[in-house]
Amino acid sequence: MASAVSNVAAKDTIKEKFLQRCNILASYAGNRTEPNPRVGAVMVYKNTIVAESFHPYWGGKHAEVIAIEKTPKHLRKQCALYINLEPCCFYGKTPPCTDIIIKEQIPKVVIGMIDPNPKVKGQGIAQLKKAGIEVVYYPMEEAFWLNRHFIVNQHHKRPYITLKWAQSANGVLGSHKQRLFITDDLALKQVHQLRSFHQAILVGSRTVLIDKPQLTIRKHWNEALLRIVLDPENTIPPQHPTLAIAQPIWILNSVIEEERGHCRWMIPPSWDLKVLLQWLYQKHIGSILVEGGRETLNTFLEQDLWDELHVWCASKVLQGEVLAPTFPKGWRLKERKVYPSFYYLWGVHLRIERLLKALLFYSTKN
Repeated sequence: MASAVSNVAAKDTIKEKFLQRCNILASYAGNRTEPNPRVGAVMVYKNTIVAESFHPYWGGKHAEVIAIEKTPKHLRKQCALYINLEPCCFYGKTPPCTDIIIKEQIPKVVIGMIDPNPKVKGQGIAQLKKAGIEVVYYPMEEAFWLNRHFIVNQHHKRPYITLKWAQSANGVLGSHKQRLFITDDLALKQVHQLRSFHQAILVGSRTVLIDKPQLTIRKHWNEALLRIVLDPENTIPPQHPTLAIAQPIWILNSVIEEERGHCRWMIPPSWDLKVLLQWLYQKHIGSILVEGGRETLNTFLEQDLWDELHVWCASKVLQGEVLAPTFPKGWRLKERKVYPSFYYLWGVHLRIERLLKALLFYSTKN
């Protein structure tokens, strides 16, 4: 096999086409892979895809293993493997992917992103190179955005935090007396799509008591979504409508530890938000969508423990005592869309862009 090793490759539309297919495949898993990354792979023979796959769920087979297994045996030694993330090289829930690549004598591997996991981070590439496999690192920015949850997990050892809220034209977020309907059905569909990209959704106890939210995904494809409620004083009764919905829910409190069907009351080690998030990450929670209320949102903002921001701003004026949070410093607007009854803002913390750029320009010589 060829022993040549390419570092960061020059622009190549063929590589882009196949790596972009890997990104699309990876996205099919939704939130089911977390806290693992989203990974897609294709096996290419004479510029034609002969097998493709994606990592389907946490603990399942990895994308490259499935793609190799789906490739006819007589073609494997003549194919190039394209994958949007560097193959793993350690034993976890599955054996190292580098082992099967080497065993099957795949002659060439094209990678769209370096794995930020310290157990890998270039070591997967090194193992393949040592076996005489040609490795091409062709960084694809889309792969980094697709796996931004995983990148934050690895760098900060906590879940990726997305903040979301809707506010009226006069900045009203809600009312202490009743639930306010701020946006329309289109915005609600967008919210449910956003939920499907996260492993868990988190709210405070007051939001549950006043709004009685379902905290589920209904207007998008149905992904599993863990519901987390911060209820230090254990004020939510067990028969509450939100708890009655037959989907997993963790009620974090300071009073009881108990499990009843899909409901689990848990006492966290600390109410310090940073410690709490690290504890949730240790329980394999890779991303959390924080939906309110104001006090909960402000806690994340004030402690700078957030990564992404989505805000729906309605054109109507509403009466309510609860005002929306103030937009934080240190964020970059990525998208602004205007609709008939509202406009939508999406932004990220500046540290996210710094993290992505640091990995994007990582050299395989490191």
